[in-house]
Amino acid sequence: MTIAPKVSGYVTEVLVGNNQTVAAGAPLAWLNTRQYKASHDQAKATLDARVADLKQQANKEQVKAQAEVSRVSLRHAEDEVQRYRPLARRARRGVECARAVAGVACVACHQRSGDDAATAPRHSRGGAAARSVTNNLIQCARDHRIEA
Repeated sequence: MTIAPKVSGYVTEVLVGNNQTVAAGAPLAWLNTRQYKASHDQAKATLDARVADLKQQANKEQVKAQAEVSRVSLRHAEDEVQRYRPLARRARRGVECARAVAGVACVACHQRSGDDAATAPRHSRGGAAARSVTNNLIQCARDHRIEA
């Protein structure tokens, strides 16, 4: 009978003697595994390096994607600032107008009642003055296109 190994290598131990009967598939000898282990370790190291490269590449792509999201968010925020800036100016003018109208109406109300404008309270309890303030505020809101 002819016996041939599937792999080559140095025999480290023979497990059977001459003319000994053995079962099919039973090991006959042990081969030195150092060169196979070295090849395995080298292949594993190469694989680990490739996996690390792929992870690093994936991280780079993720960072690029996050940077693009940040750029888009910044552009959106800048657009929102530009969009709301005129509205804020208009609202500020409306508030200034409303304060002026309310102050004039309050002073006028207290002047009619004989109060000194400097000592008059900042609000009015008079019905006509309150209506005047309300009407002036409504007109101011219309002038400045302020939404209620």
